[in-house]
Amino acid sequence: MQYRRLLNAVLASVTAATIGTVGSPARADHGGATFDTLYVFGDSSSDNGNLFAEYGSLMHPTFGLYYPTGAFSNGPVWGDYLVDLGVAAALDNRAYAGALTGSYGEPARMGFETGLLPTGLQTQIDNFAGGIGGGDLVGVWAGFNDYLFGAQFGLDNAPATVVGNIAAAIARLGGLGAKHILVFQLPDLSRVPLASFLEPAQARQLGSASAVHNALLSARISTLRRQLDAEIIVIDIFAVMSQIVGHPNRFGFTNATDSCLLVLADGQTAIPNPFSPCVVSDGGTPDNPFDDLLVPAGFVFWDLLHPTTAAHRVLADFTAATLASKAFGSATYGSAIDDRTGSGVAVSMCVDPADGMWCY
Repeated sequence: MQYRRLLNAVLASVTAATIGTVGSPARADHGGATFDTLYVFGDSSSDNGNLFAEYGSLMHPTFGLYYPTGAFSNGPVWGDYLVDLGVAAALDNRAYAGALTGSYGEPARMGFETGLLPTGLQTQIDNFAGGIGGGDLVGVWAGFNDYLFGAQFGLDNAPATVVGNIAAAIARLGGLGAKHILVFQLPDLSRVPLASFLEPAQARQLGSASAVHNALLSARISTLRRQLDAEIIVIDIFAVMSQIVGHPNRFGFTNATDSCLLVLADGQTAIPNPFSPCVVSDGGTPDNPFDDLLVPAGFVFWDLLHPTTAAHRVLADFTAATLASKAFGSATYGSAIDDRTGSGVAVSMCVDPADGMWCY
């Protein structure tokens, strides 16, 4: 109830904001890309192998088996795809799986630590050496670990605190020279496969927390646009993931409910989800699930929280189209036919610059 009251109060005070007018990035030497380097800060929604590179030797062998690139997916994630799409010429990914929006990361589910790691959003910025150029793009996506796991460490995970941390990170990045910043909302956490394993009241609370978080974040971004010499755009992940989950066939998916993998209580032992049609038995013994085959084509979710690489590609397409519709950094990509969907159906990207609507 308190989430609902706060959500209503925030939504009543938040109006659509436009991006401030800022000089576009230099166009001289991007190699055909709109931006020089895409810098990414965040958690497992963005990590393309950083946690695994540092701690993989301590993790269960099944992690390397089922997360082959070190990312929490079955392949590249959204940042990798933005570079492929020509949004940026290079990628510098600083995100760490398990990162909270403060200074620490949540490692307990990984099985190799019982406390917190210095891998949180603020620490990622602390460890960033050098400056960010006017021709670079920065992406920030964090928050869901705070709501899912922060309480178990006694951390303040009220939406106002979590959003305050993200706002502080954006301001710090602006101080490092960032002129073009993407800030990702949270998806509706009540609609990820994990929610089906929770009590209905818990799932609803996660959904409310997501909505409050996003409303507060939009309000803080409106303030930051007035304070920083930077253009900032919010990527509406809540909307795009709700559309994908609600209408998977429109995006070339066939299953937006099940996950291909389950992660056991130790937080790092992955097994094929025996309840999922993604799993095809090899005919072997039922007590050896690691030999079962996985067929993720058509699946939105790889595990209980994270999208498949195909879904990450859709998120990247949506992000690129959103940037193009806003002429963000004088973007010239997006709004193009994309025929790489799992079903092979051509998809027409479009984002209406008048009201922010988008379509496939």
